[in-house]
Amino acid sequence: MKVLYIIPYDWGGIPHYTIELANAISNYADVFVIACRSMQDNYFSKNVKLIKLFDTFDFSINDFCRLLSYNNIKCFISFRELPHIINEINPDVIHLTAPLIIPLAFFMSVYRLDKEYPI
Repeated sequence: MKVLYIIPYDWGGIPHYTIELANAISNYADVFVIACRSMQDNYFSKNVKLIKLFDTFDFSINDFCRLLSYNNIKCFISFRELPHIINEINPDVIHLTAPLIIPLAFFMSVYRLDKEYPI
């Protein structure tokens, strides 16, 4: 079985939780993680296949103006390869542990990945 985790940012507790979960599941299944480029390799078990794809997303509920910053637009563009990588992996399940941030939700919806793969 192939399990895919997507970690679109590297701050807060959710990435740490997802890393621990991916490491544990890698003892029983083929685990792939698509993460931001700043994610540390040494956080993952040798059984986890890490793919660094995303630029860092910088968003705060308290500052919506930051949503349209140059860095966030660059981050949004970095998601464009996501559908192709997911199709190459062809996972049995995509496990999203993080809230759906705008770029992830957009590309999952536009490419109908939510219809093609169990999430």
